[in-house]
Amino acid sequence: MSNQSAVAEVIGVSAGGVAVQLTPMAGVSTFSVGSLCLIWDETSHLRIVAVVESIRGRAMNEPTAAIGDAASPVAQLTILGQILEDSSGNKPSFRRGTHSFPTLGCKCSEMTGDQLNDLLASVTASFRSEELLELGTYILSNTARACASGSKFFQRHAAVVGSTGSGKSWTVALLLERAKQLKGANIILFDLHGEYGPLGDPNNGFAKRLRLAGPGDLEQPAEDVLFLPYWLLSRDEMFSVVADIRQESAYNQASRFARHISDLKEEWRDKHGLREELKSITLDSPIPYDLDELLNRLNYDDTEMVEGARAGAEKKGPWNGSLTKVIERLLARIEDRRNGFLFSAPAESMSPEWLGNMVSQIMCADSEHRGIKIIDFSEVPADLLAVATSMVARLLYTIQFWMEPDKRSPFCLICDEAHLYLPKAESADSGQSRALETFERIAKEGRKYGVSLLVVSQRPSDVSTTILSQCSNFLALRLTNERDQSAVRNLLPDSMKGISDILPILDTGEALLIGDAVMLPTRIRLDKPSIAPTSTTMDFWVEWQKHSGGPDTIAAAIGNLRRQSR
Repeated sequence: MSNQSAVAEVIGVSAGGVAVQLTPMAGVSTFSVGSLCLIWDETSHLRIVAVVESIRGRAMNEPTAAIGDAASPVAQLTILGQILEDSSGNKPSFRRGTHSFPTLGCKCSEMTGDQLNDLLASVTASFRSEELLELGTYILSNTARACASGSKFFQRHAAVVGSTGSGKSWTVALLLERAKQLKGANIILFDLHGEYGPLGDPNNGFAKRLRLAGPGDLEQPAEDVLFLPYWLLSRDEMFSVVADIRQESAYNQASRFARHISDLKEEWRDKHGLREELKSITLDSPIPYDLDELLNRLNYDDTEMVEGARAGAEKKGPWNGSLTKVIERLLARIEDRRNGFLFSAPAESMSPEWLGNMVSQIMCADSEHRGIKIIDFSEVPADLLAVATSMVARLLYTIQFWMEPDKRSPFCLICDEAHLYLPKAESADSGQSRALETFERIAKEGRKYGVSLLVVSQRPSDVSTTILSQCSNFLALRLTNERDQSAVRNLLPDSMKGISDILPILDTGEALLIGDAVMLPTRIRLDKPSIAPTSTTMDFWVEWQKHSGGPDTIAAAIGNLRRQSR
C-alpha cells in the first residue's frame, strides 16, 4: 500500500471510531458520506476498512492538527473490519472487526475502482458456497454481488423494516425465491392481506398456499382451506376470545371454564381408548372436546338452584348468574360466520388422526416438493388475528419442541405486518398479549429447537421490543418516521448507529444490510423477485386517466361482500 495516494491522516482514535483530517483540497472532492475508506500504516502493515459517517469543516479557532491547516475538513469514520495479508501468496481476505486500532499519523484514502471490487469480492468469497444468500448488488459497486450467510440470517432471527412503498414485500418475495432453490427449505409465511398469492399460483408459483377458512368456505371447503378448531386454543387464548376480563366475575368464569374443558378432554380420551397413551392431559393439550356439551354444562352452572337452609327451600347455586355474559359471548362468536375457522371445522376434525394431517400440511413439503408455505389470514376478523397467528405459531413450536432432536427439520416463521399482532406489551389487548407470550418465547428459545423468526413491519417502533431485540440481522429499507428510525437505531451496535442516518433517503428497493450474517454492513440494491406480490402501489394519476369501474363492478363487489366470498 506504499503506493496508495493518501488524502487524509488520522488525528483521533476512540473505541467508537476514527477522526481523520483531510489534506487541503486533496480529499474534499473524493470523500463522501457512506463511502468506504482504507486506513493503513506503512510500518506495521495494518489495513483497516472504515465507512465515512460525517464530514465537517474545522473551525479556525480549534486547535490545529499535526498536518494541514486549522481549516481543513475532518471526517469521522466507523471501523468495519481489517484486511489480512496471506503469507502463502493467496489473495488478502477481509475479517469483520479488528484487534488493532490505527495510531495517530496513519494514512487514509477512499477505496475506489479495482480496490473496492477486490474487497467486495473477498467478502463474498468468505462465505461457503452452500450458505451463500445472494440479495443484490452493492451501491458502491454495481459489479459486486451483495451476499449474506443464509444460515446465520435465518438461524439468529431477522427483521425486514421499511415504510410503506419502500419494497418490503418484494424483499420477502426475494428471500422466498432464493430459498426455493434449496431442496429442504421450510418457511411458513403469515400473509395478512393475501398479497403473496402469486407465489402460490399452481401454474407459475413455487410455494404452497393455504387459506384460513372464511365465511364462504364453511359448507364445502377446498383442499387449500385450513381450520383451527376451538380445541386448539390454550386456556388463556380461549378465555380471551369469549370473556370480558374487566368483569369482576372473570376469575370465576375462567375457573369454571377450565374445570369443564379438562373434564371434556378426558372424556374424549377415554372414548377413543387413549387412556394409557394420554395419561398426562393439561388444559393446553391439543385434544378435542364437545363444544355443545361445554355450553350445556355452563348453562347448568349458570341456572343451578341448590337446597336452601330451610326444608323445601331453594337458593341460587355457587355459579348461578355469574356465567351469563360469557355464555352469551361464546354463542355470539359461534354464530358469527367470520369465526368459522374456529367454530365450524369439519366433523373429521374431532378424530385422533386429524391434527397430524393438518400440521403436516403446514410443516411438510407437498408432493411437488414445495416446502415454502404461505398461510393467508386475510379473512380472519381483526379482533381474532392475534389469536389465530398465536395458535399456529404455538402449535408448530410445541410440536418441534417435543420432536426427537435428530428428527427435527428447522423452519422459519415470517411474520408479515408484525405490528398488527405483536405490539409492545403496554399497548396489547388480551388476545395480543397471548400472541406476545408465544412469539417472545420463540424469539428467546426457538434457535435451540430449530425455529426462527423473520419479523416484517412498516412500523418497527410499534413492534414488541423484546422480539426485535432478539433479531441479529436487519434489512432496513427506507424509514421516514423518526420514531421508527430511532427504534432501529437503538437495536444496532454503537459502532453501526451512524450508518442508520441514511434510512430516510434510501431509494425504493435499497436497504441497509446489517447483522451477524454479513461481513460488511453496507447499503445494497436488492434484486427484483421474478414473481412479485400483489402489493404494488397503484399509480393514481395513471389509473385516473383510464375509464373507472362502473355500476357492474360495484354490484359484483357488493355481492362478494354479502356472500363473504370472492
